[in-house]
Amino acid sequence: MLSLRLISAGVLAPLVVVVVLLGEPWLSLLVGMLVFLAMVELIGLLDAAGFEPPQVLALAATLAVAGAGLIAANQALVGGALADLLRATEPPGLPMVIFAAAVLLLGVAGFTRGEPRAGFLTWAVTSFGVAYVGLLAPYLAIVAHLAPVGGSAATAVGVAGLHSGSAWMLLLLLVVWGYDSGPRPAPRPSSMG
Repeated sequence: MLSLRLISAGVLAPLVVVVVLLGEPWLSLLVGMLVFLAMVELIGLLDAAGFEPPQVLALAATLAVAGAGLIAANQALVGGALADLLRATEPPGLPMVIFAAAVLLLGVAGFTRGEPRAGFLTWAVTSFGVAYVGLLAPYLAIVAHLAPVGGSAATAVGVAGLHSGSAWMLLLLLVVWGYDSGPRPAPRPSSMG
C-alpha cells in the first residue's frame, strides 16, 4: 500500500507542481478534475453506507458550485455575462447562490423518496458533501491569487523569484504533503488508571 502511494506521489507531484507554476487556466482545470474525482469517491462512499444519494444530481451540483467558486476566484480574468452575474449575486456571492439552489434541488430529490427519514438523511449528507467538496476546493485557486501588500499574484518573491501566488500554492502543497506523508508519533499510554 505504501509503495503504491509513493509511486502515485512520484508521478502526480511533479504534474501538480508544473500546473501550479503555469497558473490559470490550468490550475482551475486541475481543481475541477479534483472536484470531479473527489465527488465520485464521496458518492461511492455514501452509496456503500446505504444513503443512496442522487448520483447525477449530486455530481452536477458539486461541479456547478465549484465552477461558480472558480469563476469568483478568477473574477479579475472574467468579463461579459459572467462578470455581470458575479456583480448581480453580490452579496452573498455566486458560489453561495448556486449552493443554495443545489441544496433545494437535493431536498426535492431526497424528499420524493418513500421514507421521509431516509430522504432527510440522504439530503443532509449529500448537501454536506456538495459543500465540503464544491465550496472548499476553489480555495486552492484563491490561494494561488494571494499577493503581497501593494503587489499582485505575479509579483516575484523569494530567492527563486517565484510569482507570489505560485509560492503560496507551493507552500500549501509542501505543508499538506509533509504532514500527510511524514512519520507519525507513537501513541502515548493512557494516564487514566
